Amino acid sequence: QATLDELSLNEHSNLHVEWEHLDQYRLAASAAAVYAFDEGLMFPFWVTKTRQQSDSTRQALRHVVRQVYREGGMRGFYRGYHIAIGVTCPGTMVYSLCYQKLKHVFSSDQSMPGAVSAAGPILAGFVSELVYLLWATPPEIIAQRMVDPSRERHTARAVVEELWAKEGWRGFFRGFPLMVVVNGTCGATWWFVYEHMKAAFGRTYSLGKIGSFDLSAGKLMCGATASAAAVTVGNPLDVIKTRLQMDAGHRYRNAWHVLTELLAKEGPRGLLRGYLPTLVSRAFLGAWSSITYELVLHFSTAAKPDASDPSS
Repeated sequence: QATLDELSLNEHSNLHVEWEHLDQYRLAASAAAVYAFDEGLMFPFWVTKTRQQSDSTRQALRHVVRQVYREGGMRGFYRGYHIAIGVTCPGTMVYSLCYQKLKHVFSSDQSMPGAVSAAGPILAGFVSELVYLLWATPPEIIAQRMVDPSRERHTARAVVEELWAKEGWRGFFRGFPLMVVVNGTCGATWWFVYEHMKAAFGRTYSLGKIGSFDLSAGKLMCGATASAAAVTVGNPLDVIKTRLQMDAGHRYRNAWHVLTELLAKEGPRGLLRGYLPTLVSRAFLGAWSSITYELVLHFSTAAKPDASDPSS
């Protein structure tokens, strides 16, 4: 059994990076750069999803896409992008460091029960999402209001002034508890599925190397599957959260009110609004992110000390 454990450890040693071997500054900067690039690719899907999930837009996906294009051309699909990127990039840096540190703590502390160590990715993902949301909630609400088709003024300044005048600072955190549930659940699901699939399939079907980094189809599959699982679990909650946050007229009292009205008017299918564009974009982004995530970790890792060197 010891021999099998050693073989398993050697087989996946390059897939698990210890916290003390990470260059934290390089990891944070790389994560922010990758996030900005990823959002640039995926933001049109987010705009489409948000418009489709809003209470004022009950149209098929193709009609939403045509409407956004008619209103602003390609620029319409990037309305609010500068707000989302400018504020959430620092949050992404904190998220990356927080996840790696917490995963290391949960998996390396021998005093913790085995169940806690096995659930390390879930706990680390949930807590990291909570920390990230403190940064990301205000810009997401501003960006959502900017793409709301029922609004007459779509500039960031107009949205901020209206939010502050009507709701004060609380308006920038509208639906925050629900966001914790939605993003925390999705983040925990993603990391749990990804980390456990990576241990089994992370090195399968090698596609070549980037320097010393092993690029494999297994990593792509792990990321895409993890994203599909997270979207499937989180989309119903995301519909409720989006409608609550875009409710500038305070029509809804709380998340339960949103849910009951949605089910009464649209039935269970209403909870699947925006599922297709979210699934397509997140599955693609998950596959891409798994590679960029592993690349960032790989090239953010300092040289490991040689165990045979008595001075190390």
